[in-house]
Amino acid sequence: MRQGQWKLLMNPDGSRVELYNLSADPTELDNLSREYPQIVQQMQKALLEWHKALPPAKFQASAGQNDYNWPGE
Repeated sequence: MRQGQWKLLMNPDGSRVELYNLSADPTELDNLSREYPQIVQQMQKALLEWHKALPPAKFQASAGQNDYNWPGE
């Protein structure tokens, strides 16, 4: 998820979270998730709200599984 200068990456189960300031670190080498927990929390909330609003995904059985467990589901 991108919000202004911030980019949040999160596994569907929330086990890994990464936050980058793209203005200061365009190569995404410095994970700032521990230094900015309030930004992580805000962006996670927005990401999960967006994800809940999506229609059910259609996929081909031969393509594999795409029904990951997201936090709050």
